[in-house]
Amino acid sequence: VNPSLIFDRKRAHGMRLNIPAGAATRFEPGETRSVVLIGISGKKVIRGGNAIADGPVDDAKIMTLMGAVGEGGFGHLEEPNPREGVVGEESCFSFSMTHEEYANMFGPTTGDRIRLGDTDLFAEIEKDFGIFG
Repeated sequence: VNPSLIFDRKRAHGMRLNIPAGAATRFEPGETRSVVLIGISGKKVIRGGNAIADGPVDDAKIMTLMGAVGEGGFGHLEEPNPREGVVGEESCFSFSMTHEEYANMFGPTTGDRIRLGDTDLFAEIEKDFGIFG
């Protein structure tokens, strides 16, 4: 994350923005905005992060990480009253997209029918190999 962004980096450790993979959120200089964060899932490994927290999420290392944030001049400000909730149970914390938006972003998925070129032939997706399991 941009070192100039000021947010509660301690609370955000092990979290990501609740937006689709490949999407981005732009922050203009001087702009203040609230965002929804959700825990990193899967193997809980951080990649990037200006090499400060690169590796598995480990809350035991948070004080070392915060020392590196201070030494590196990263913007940090503790959020005194963060809103917390459960994604999927409370609409203000949940994100959803229509099937059409999903298909436009990631391509067709199981059950979708696609037209083959300029023909009257259609193919139906039987298995989506991009989904785990």
